Amino acid sequence: NGAYGSLTPRGANTWTVSASSPANLELAVESLGVTVPALWNGTISGTVSTSASDPLQGADLVATNNDRADSEGFTLTIDPVAKPPSVSLAPTADGGLFEDTQGSLSFSATPTEDDQITQIVIGNLPTDWTLGSVVLAGANYTSFTPTYDSTAHTLTINVVGASGAISGTVLVTPGPEDSSADATLTIQATAVDGSASATSTPVSATIVVDAVLDVYANLSDSGTVTASETTTAHTYSLGLQLNYDNAGMTPA
Repeated sequence: NGAYGSLTPRGANTWTVSASSPANLELAVESLGVTVPALWNGTISGTVSTSASDPLQGADLVATNNDRADSEGFTLTIDPVAKPPSVSLAPTADGGLFEDTQGSLSFSATPTEDDQITQIVIGNLPTDWTLGSVVLAGANYTSFTPTYDSTAHTLTINVVGASGAISGTVLVTPGPEDSSADATLTIQATAVDGSASATSTPVSATIVVDAVLDVYANLSDSGTVTASETTTAHTYSLGLQLNYDNAGMTPA
């Protein structure tokens, strides 16, 4: 219903347009539109039909010149629009990783509106790091497949049947041995909405690797050293011993 006429339901998906004058009917038909729900995409097809008649006021000389009908089909296609998801990557605990020790990184990808996450990529992984298992949280997906590319130094996680945000963890062991060099990784994700897709810009995440003492200099002595005075200069042993022992340090 609008300024030029009104719509009256006639049955399933059928309406009649009424107007007070031919001019208003013309304007009413030309202003017809369709309102769809938010985030809806797809195709709507239909037909607009018109009929006109000139009522008889006397004898009908020609039976076919009093009425005329016409119809025109229409198709409205609303394409889906995917939007880049938001992503995060950080150590799962302790604010970082520890030298030569397996730890965990937590990641997440959050779609916009009703988009679906299909892929998460963690990049710039150091060549000397060792990757372990990948685990996704929750049950809002059908399946996932992690793949490590040793040439590109990326971990790609393809997700099927996702609904909502996808989060998980990947086990990593920093390297090379005895190195506490921090690393700057990247993460990005792809989301789809129907046939449309969008990939987020890579986001950097600095992963701190803390040094852990491996061995230390362990001092010991053989007890009190007793000696007798001499009339000449003399050097006495202090009875000390130094051994390099396991420091017993743990990340926690």
